[in-house]
Amino acid sequence: MTDAWFAGADPDDPEPGATRVRTGSAFAPADWPAEAVDAGFAADE
Repeated sequence: MTDAWFAGADPDDPEPGATRVRTGSAFAPADWPAEAVDAGFAADE
């Protein structure tokens, strides 16, 4: 996966991605709700 908290994550090493989810951190801040709407994952309501 190449988006959100998983950007740059090695698919063969899931621990760094899992840590990002558990700690709520990412390499850079982002407007996740807007990105979800732009990607078609969430409705804009």
